[in-house]
Amino acid sequence: MDSKKYDFIQKLLNDKRLNAAQRDRILALTQKEIEKDSSQFKTIEERIEYLENSIYRNKEEDFLETNINNSIIEGNDNSTILKKINHNPQQTYDIFRSFKMNDGKYAFKFLVHGFQINSIEEYNEKIAQAEADFTSLNIVPKNIYNNIRALIYLYKNYGLEIVEKDLIHPFDSDIEIEIKESDLKILGSFFWINNVNGKNTYFKTFRTAIQNFKKKYRFDVTNSEASILRDFLLNVIKFESFDYNNEILSFKNSVGLFNENQLKFDIKRDTFFAFNPSIKEVIKWITSSILKHSTINGYRDFNPLDKEIKISTKEMYDEELDHNFIFLEIMDVGSKVTKSEIKFFDSLCDNCSEILKSVCDFEVFFTTNENKNYSCSVLPKDSPKPVPFSEEDKGIKYRFKFITN
Repeated sequence: MDSKKYDFIQKLLNDKRLNAAQRDRILALTQKEIEKDSSQFKTIEERIEYLENSIYRNKEEDFLETNINNSIIEGNDNSTILKKINHNPQQTYDIFRSFKMNDGKYAFKFLVHGFQINSIEEYNEKIAQAEADFTSLNIVPKNIYNNIRALIYLYKNYGLEIVEKDLIHPFDSDIEIEIKESDLKILGSFFWINNVNGKNTYFKTFRTAIQNFKKKYRFDVTNSEASILRDFLLNVIKFESFDYNNEILSFKNSVGLFNENQLKFDIKRDTFFAFNPSIKEVIKWITSSILKHSTINGYRDFNPLDKEIKISTKEMYDEELDHNFIFLEIMDVGSKVTKSEIKFFDSLCDNCSEILKSVCDFEVFFTTNENKNYSCSVLPKDSPKPVPFSEEDKGIKYRFKFITN
């Protein structure tokens, strides 16, 4: 299929505004295009191979679409370049730390906390400084870049009006903002959608928008503006499902209730910075993998409600790096990897590496059907293959490593 046609169909199908009938029409038209393009092939196998090659070729050609998670942005809004990103969680930590700490590397704290405003000029200077620091970030993961850009845009285009009216920090204002239609693409993720007379409008206070932003990069175990780690994990795992031989596998019982007892939490009072959407995506993948491939002592046929998952955190100090780190570990208890250790490692790299680049380190410890234990470092990729490892716990352990200070 022509690359432009393929991309257009992909964009249409990803549009959440489509109803079921419209989606069916698009799929029917897509089927006609596939049949037309592959008409020279006689067998089903040949047509499938043609389609697979077409999709693969389009992915290789369209770097901006398919490598969005491992891209960076350089330059300003008028000149952006997407390139491969090097794994650098330290820089991401410095960015997020600047939203909370007075001694942060960048002047971002003003954007997420209420401050006394003495003049309009002072407000403009603060925003200008934050924008200047933001512009100086010449290597930033694209999704993080877009969120910070949206935050500054919010202050420049909607915050100033509040300051001019009441001379208070927009964070301290109770005024609800109506986002312009033209700004929805930039700011929509910070605001709830309210349907008024059949039209989607975005109404919220500045404060709530900022709290939404904070929840994207701060984890905690207490009620705060951060994402509460335990609830975050529960809300990802409980909604994941997999269609296995026409049977929907999930961690819910026959009446749709989630059994929290099969999740064994050992979470300390840890707070750390990390980009929430990326972590969420990988945890969804881990949960889906447990439903698709997990075993109990090597046997695939099991009831997901019998599966035990241990979730824990622990802290470690690295003298060489002079940093504290938080480990978030998800243990698929009793599971064994049935495929070869190399194929399992490749699967981890394919599905997790690009999403977590510059967000956190990621490694996995696992047991094979032959009762051999291995470790593999996905980020940074220290070795091209898994390394034999002595581990007492039998199962598959996924470990996220976050910088804390």
